[in-house]
This record gives sequence, structure tokens and C-alpha cells, in this order.
Amino acid sequence: AGIRVFAALMVVLALLVKGQFISALLLGVVVAVLQALFGSDAVEAPTSSEFRPKTRQSDQAMALKVKAMVPSVTMEAILADLAVTKDVEKTVSNLLSKRHQPRTSFEAKKKAMYEENRRKYLAKYSDASKQ
Repeated sequence: AGIRVFAALMVVLALLVKGQFISALLLGVVVAVLQALFGSDAVEAPTSSEFRPKTRQSDQAMALKVKAMVPSVTMEAILADLAVTKDVEKTVSNLLSKRHQPRTSFEAKKKAMYEENRRKYLAKYSDASKQ
């Protein structure tokens, strides 16, 4: 709070030098009143470390632990669940309960679709040719 008062007094001094006596007087009174009311009991501003989120390294370390326990799940799914739970055990539980199915690639989906349609085609037309 001391530096704020010093800065306000510097502004008052600058206003006096420029000839704005009434503005300087009003600002000085406001600073004095605020200092008297809130000066000693002012709450310190939180430091930046209090607001700092978890580092990526700790997220990556937790993700690697989960990946070691559930290797079939993609790292993206693990990181997405860890972003919500922030807990290795809960994430493993979620992944094992099949809430997060590993995503298949486009090629795997395409291959499964071709196989299914081929099976249906053969079932339909192999019966027709036998009659």
C-alpha cells in the first residue's frame, strides 16, 4: 500500500506544479482518507503463483501413469478426462468403465463398413444364386 500512496502523492505534486491546486487538493484528501480507512487493513494482492495452473509437466506425468495402466486408450482421451477429474485413479476408473471408448480412425471405420456391406451382399445374393 505504501507504493500506491507514494504514486498518488507524486500525482498530487505534478498537479501542483502544473497549477491545478484544487485538483491536487482533492486528490490529496481522497488519498489520505482512503489510506486512513483501508491502509493498515488492506488485503494483499494475491501473488501470481497462487493463480498459476498446474504445469503441463504434471499433467503429462499423470497422463503417462494412466497410459501405463490403460494402454489401449488414446493419449487425447486420457488428457481430456484428466482435465476434468485432475485425478489419476478417477481417470483410470472412467476409462475402464468404457465411458471413453478409444476413437477409431477413419480408415478403420471405412474398412468395417465395407466388410459389413460385403457380408450383407454375399448373404443376399449367395442365397438367390442357390435357388
